[in-house]
Amino acid sequence: MGGVRGCGLAVFALALLMTTKVGAGQAADVVYAHGDVRVMDAAGAAQPVRRGMAVQSGQTLVTGQGRLQMRMSDGGFIALQPDTQFRIDEYNYAGAEDGSERSFFNLVKGGIRFITGAIGHRNKENFRIKTAVATIGIRGSAGRANFCEGGSCGGYPDGLYVTGNQDTLTMQNEKDSQDIDPGQTFYTGCADCDIHEVDAGPNAYAAVTPGEGEQEEDNEGEGEGASGAPAEGGYAAGDQRDAEGDLIGLPDNPVIPVPESGDLIASVVGAGSSSRPELAFLVGVDKNPPTAITGVESSSGVLHSAVLGTATVKDSYSSANGALFLARWGGGTYTDIQDGVSRTETLSGEQGLHFAYGTSATVSESALSSGATAFYDLAGFTAPTRASGSGAPGTVTGGTLAVNFSTEPSAELLGMTVQQGGATYSVSTGPMDILLLSASGGGVNPIFSDIGTAVGTGRTGACANGCGVDVAGFLSGSANSTIGTIPSHAGLTYTIRDADPLSGAAGFEFNGEVSAP
Repeated sequence: MGGVRGCGLAVFALALLMTTKVGAGQAADVVYAHGDVRVMDAAGAAQPVRRGMAVQSGQTLVTGQGRLQMRMSDGGFIALQPDTQFRIDEYNYAGAEDGSERSFFNLVKGGIRFITGAIGHRNKENFRIKTAVATIGIRGSAGRANFCEGGSCGGYPDGLYVTGNQDTLTMQNEKDSQDIDPGQTFYTGCADCDIHEVDAGPNAYAAVTPGEGEQEEDNEGEGEGASGAPAEGGYAAGDQRDAEGDLIGLPDNPVIPVPESGDLIASVVGAGSSSRPELAFLVGVDKNPPTAITGVESSSGVLHSAVLGTATVKDSYSSANGALFLARWGGGTYTDIQDGVSRTETLSGEQGLHFAYGTSATVSESALSSGATAFYDLAGFTAPTRASGSGAPGTVTGGTLAVNFSTEPSAELLGMTVQQGGATYSVSTGPMDILLLSASGGGVNPIFSDIGTAVGTGRTGACANGCGVDVAGFLSGSANSTIGTIPSHAGLTYTIRDADPLSGAAGFEFNGEVSAP
């Protein structure tokens, strides 16, 4: 919905502001605590941490064999890994970026994952994470940091490892300064050492190296779409067919309940050469498929809406239990409304604003402590479209999402095939960390995002040597399994970083298969 990094259509940024209310004057609210987790005041007095506890500026959070997740009062999110000591040096947020806001932290040791909120959107210098060897700053909004000491990170040398997950982070010490893009990991061993890129760090995955053809201009044309692509206005469910050859996974005229607006999580991607999928917490959606949808941008804290004009819903999908919804708008105009300012955006019939959204999820403690992996198969998708609108919308086949349920849950996309304009892409990711956010109506909103790899054939510049694919998604609904209650569905949006980027939405359903750790 709205400007995607300076590009015509805006999409939702990761929005955590509305999931629960954090009390005035406090720095954060604990949304998940497991195992040995303590909070210490400035005098060193410690007490156990429990879910719902308020965390104040000046306090230090310590995990032994435990794990903690907390939501900051500005909508940011921080997750502590085991054996971590993390101090809130100074925190102040009065509900607006008026210059008094502060988000200053100290990672004494261990590992964290973080997503920024409103602080730092306007005044970047008001957010920082210090360590003994370097300081982490932002021009972006999400990442991971591991500060290793005394051999605490196994085979990795002591020092600071920082991995970018969204937009750009900065890392600076007394000698050097480096920008860190999504998928990159940088390391330094001391305060006056060089800062340099490494293939991977503790709990971090290797950076994606774009293929040689990724930046090449495509002069070959797009053609009329891959064989078997759905006609415009139609919908395909992974071309998975029954014995009679009919598509499966598409109930006829289903009666789908519209979920409560307070329990919706979404991933959205729009047209545009720099379009990237984004996550959002929705506060309004009028119907399924949507003709108007509203979310809260964490970067600005303002409502952001998109309302159909002359554009139409080209594709739509609803799961039978009402836990997952997919849609694509195209072929006309829609109104983008941000902070009370409206503007008209136009989509061709071959472009798309892609939505995946769903209800909150249920995950039992027995599932999170099992360490087992559950498998979700492709259930539906929106027809993938090029940023330029060149060529007919495409199709998606196959694909599995493997979700590991543990105290550090993750999701991995395997073998999803995307076809468009004569090109075929095999899309996969490494394990993507899952953050568990409390939903206002109960349950949780598990979200994930990362950069994977796409390898393409059949078109000049089609990522023949491999290129990056941005993925952002969530788990939704409820299903019974051998490890306890787990989400029934998963939804995501993606952008394949070809010379002419290709974007779409996909939905997955739990297939009943669970593997032991």
